[in-house]
Amino acid sequence: MQDGRAVSWRSARHFELLKTLIDSEPEVVTYGALRERVWHGKEIEPQTIIQTVKDLRGRLGTYADCIRNQPGKGYYFDRPPSGVFQDGNLPLEVLTLLRVAADEWDRRTGESLLRALTLYRRVVETDPACVEGLLGMAVCVTMGCHVGFAVVPRADLHIARKAADRALALAKNNRERAAALCQIAQIRMMYDWDLKEAERLFTEARVLDDSHAPTHHFLSHVYLITDRWDSVMDTIKAARRIAPSSPMIHSTGGLLLHFMRRYKEAIAEGEAAVALHPEFARGYAMLGLAYEADGQFDRAIAAFEMALEMEEHAFALAALGHAHAIAGNRGKARTYFARLRKFAKTQVVSPYFDALIHAGLGAGEEAISCLEQAYDERCDWLLHAGVEPRWDNLRGYERFRQLIKKLGLPEGRA
Repeated sequence: MQDGRAVSWRSARHFELLKTLIDSEPEVVTYGALRERVWHGKEIEPQTIIQTVKDLRGRLGTYADCIRNQPGKGYYFDRPPSGVFQDGNLPLEVLTLLRVAADEWDRRTGESLLRALTLYRRVVETDPACVEGLLGMAVCVTMGCHVGFAVVPRADLHIARKAADRALALAKNNRERAAALCQIAQIRMMYDWDLKEAERLFTEARVLDDSHAPTHHFLSHVYLITDRWDSVMDTIKAARRIAPSSPMIHSTGGLLLHFMRRYKEAIAEGEAAVALHPEFARGYAMLGLAYEADGQFDRAIAAFEMALEMEEHAFALAALGHAHAIAGNRGKARTYFARLRKFAKTQVVSPYFDALIHAGLGAGEEAISCLEQAYDERCDWLLHAGVEPRWDNLRGYERFRQLIKKLGLPEGRA
């Protein structure tokens, strides 16, 4: 059953795989154990298990991320957070919904983000004046529209804007005002590309509440892309001190170092992050970027493959295509380009990701054409175009320089 409905099974193998993982919860079932219990000892390639897990996740829809991977060992079942909703006691029901939604958000997958959004919407339906519910809904829609997730239609962004504005109007204290200002600033930065106004709002939020981690997190990106690198690491470290257990903020420290071309430090930070958060797929992807920029192509490819095995996404497919291309594996790069195009038939994929593989293959004009399409679509990752090392071989093109100017960004320090 899924959401009270019967799930149809493509094969008995998928059912046996799911049953094995659920029966073993919360223990990891190794690849060898899966081969024995699901394939009954038959000699199979590891890729067969990986593909079967991928198919099973597809059958589970918004619960796909309940099938989790422990790199190099196997898989386990991680049931989503659940709460007891008590009718007749509205404050407790709202509180429960909020806490479960926060737990879902912390899982940091596309599926859990959608589940969190559903819960926050229920909060707002129950209590339209709940600031935390409004902000949770705004955060989920804002990040769901982000190309790093792409699970919410960009046309729905107005929902986030309206919810954040209403939260600010209803805010009862500086903590709530700061959180609302931060959310409005995030939208202004990511989708309006108004960095000056975004920074003003982030700064105002920080004055109101210096203990709000997302404010510091996003300010570190503003400082990065506006060429104020001396302030970047102090700001992301402030976010880490506030939220030391956040895998995203920890991994972002390495990502920012990578953008600043401090590759050895980025690798050290990234390795520390994945050691502490081995289940966070995007941490491996960020680490892979540092390895690649440092010329450690085998390690980069292994990190990207780990990220892809844990969570199939355009980011990892494009990263693998680019890494193989610059490592000289042009055939492999084209294979990943084909996989990316196949993935785009069922998921929203920005031309930004196509551009990465074209750039790796040395097809500069094709890459820039894709980036121009991404600009027209307001792809939020373009904000890092001035500092992204993977675009360095495009910086001699006049069309690329014009794109950077249109974005209102410094040309970077490449």
